Amino acid sequence: MVIIVLFFGVLAGLLACAVGCESKGVRLGFGIGAFAWACLIFVVAGIAESFEQNLWYGVSAKGLLDESVKALESGKRAEVRAAWKRMSADLEVTYEHRSNFREVADRAVKEMRKVGDSGRAD
Repeated sequence: MVIIVLFFGVLAGLLACAVGCESKGVRLGFGIGAFAWACLIFVVAGIAESFEQNLWYGVSAKGLLDESVKALESGKRAEVRAAWKRMSADLEVTYEHRSNFREVADRAVKEMRKVGDSGRAD
C-alpha cells in the first residue's frame, strides 16, 4: 500500500507542478515527466504481476511434484496416474488469461494426500 501511495503521490506532484508552473517549458517538462512516471508505474506493475504468477506457479508445481513422488514411493501409482489424467483433462491453457494450473494442481495434490492418508494399499 505504501508503494502505491508513493507512486501515485509522485505522479500527483508532477501533475501539480505541470499545472501550476508559469513557464511553458517547465510545464511541458513536468508533463513529460508525469507521462514517463506513469509509464514506469505500468511497467513495474507488470513486472510485479509476473513475479506473483511465477511464485504461485512454482509453489503449486513443487507441491504437485512432492506429493506425486511421495505417493509413488508409497506404491500409489494408479492413484497418481488418475490424478494426473484428471489434471490434464481439466487444465485450461489460453493466451487470454492466466491458466487454471494452480487450482488443478492443488486439487490433484489434495486427491493424492487423501489417498495417502487413507492407508490403502494397491
